[in-house]
Amino acid sequence: MDIIFSKVLAPERHPMIGRYLELLGGPEAFVADLAAASSPEYRQQVAELLLKDL
Repeated sequence: MDIIFSKVLAPERHPMIGRYLELLGGPEAFVADLAAASSPEYRQQVAELLLKDL
């Protein structure tokens, strides 16, 4: 993942991340992966950003 991230520009990352989310099978699968791979503090930061008016 580190290698891919270092070689992909921001405009390319957006569709890549979108496709990753689609491959996971939906929001529930994304949340399950996020919960399994991150700390409660990090998940709280993600939730705050998602709820923020952008």
